Amino acid sequence: MRLIAFTIELGESPTPAQLASVSAAAQAPSIAVVVDDIGATIIGAPHDVVTASVAAAHAARAAGARIRCRVEPLGDATTDIAQEVAAAVRDGVSKPLTTPIASPEGTTTAPEADSVSDPVPATTTTDDGGDAAAAPHSPDAADDPLLSGAPLLHALSAAVPTPAGGSAAAATCAMAAAIVAMAARVALANQRYADVHAEMSAGLEKAETLRDELHALVRTDSDAYEEFMRASAMPRVTETEAEARSAALAPAAMAACEAPLDVMRRGLSVLELCARIARRGAESTRPDVAVAASLAGAATRGAWINVRANMPSLRDLETRSRLSGEAGTIARQADETERHTLRAAGVDAT
Repeated sequence: MRLIAFTIELGESPTPAQLASVSAAAQAPSIAVVVDDIGATIIGAPHDVVTASVAAAHAARAAGARIRCRVEPLGDATTDIAQEVAAAVRDGVSKPLTTPIASPEGTTTAPEADSVSDPVPATTTTDDGGDAAAAPHSPDAADDPLLSGAPLLHALSAAVPTPAGGSAAAATCAMAAAIVAMAARVALANQRYADVHAEMSAGLEKAETLRDELHALVRTDSDAYEEFMRASAMPRVTETEAEARSAALAPAAMAACEAPLDVMRRGLSVLELCARIARRGAESTRPDVAVAASLAGAATRGAWINVRANMPSLRDLETRSRLSGEAGTIARQADETERHTLRAAGVDAT
């Protein structure tokens, strides 16, 4: 996980109003803000930190504070990434902020547009002055069941860390399980396949269970990453604080690895159902089952990417080795099962 901690100091004795203004301006989905008696630390993915830090710096200036900033890489982020964030924030703060800043009381303040002398990192802004983290308007899907996934697509398209690839993998695999359930129902409705009705009934039950579990993992993956960010944002100035932070980070990092690994486990189960129904189910649904296998295969590979990306956050090497081995085994089995299913469905996988 690539995270950046960007600290904005407001001097030795900032007023409560100045601290509140900075904190309010920095608030954004999937951004952690830790406020102390001299300023605020903003923690999140690099591009989100840039956006929040620029807004916070403008708010601090508007409140009459003179700021000093420092940036620190966390997780898998490198010093080069931290320097890029610092440069982006500096560039953003040097420009006028076209969107008014909301104060803690709900009023708005237009910041001054003069240059900034302090080494302040800054964010990129949209050309029209809008919120760079806001997703584009999504169509109203209230009356169309085929568009009922629009809220998730809207959330995925927002420039925030969650939901992202892990949630998308879970949702994709849930759709694959739903297609398998459909194929099983088609076979159950046709007396031509009466000899496999018991098998199809069991497959239907399993597919619907997997569908519901994978659907729940859309939220689980997002929550796990946000919890990791919250743990990363905990103070660590004193030894006691550092110990508390480490104690919180350990289970948070584990959850961030387990969520995509759970998607992989269920993805393999979906693929195994696909293989069975491609061989034994209704011929008319074989192309659909092939699509389901392709979706489940892609989702499993995507989840594997996230497992590997989050693995360095695990400090326990034995746990890291165990989870890595399991994920690698599932990935190989999933790839083999997907190819087998496509062949059984009469699809050229080359």
